[in-house]
Amino acid sequence: MIVVKVELWPFGQEELAKTLGVATITNDGTGTQDSGNYVAQLFKETRYARPWKKVRVREFARETLSSWDLLYRVLDKVVSGGKP
Repeated sequence: MIVVKVELWPFGQEELAKTLGVATITNDGTGTQDSGNYVAQLFKETRYARPWKKVRVREFARETLSSWDLLYRVLDKVVSGGKP
């Protein structure tokens, strides 16, 4: 599982950090060695609450693309309303 946390650091001070959101990206186990299928859940403030958004990324070329590419695809689906 990949976990992405968005924090606000008031005045650049990490000790005052406030979590604004958390995303989890999980392999759903249905892909191949080269191509993975993922479920992403985005939460407001904490990942222990009910998900704010949930999207799927299918046929992600995990052997040639990076975790940043996967996060980009997740965010693109969230912004576009889940459309490819």
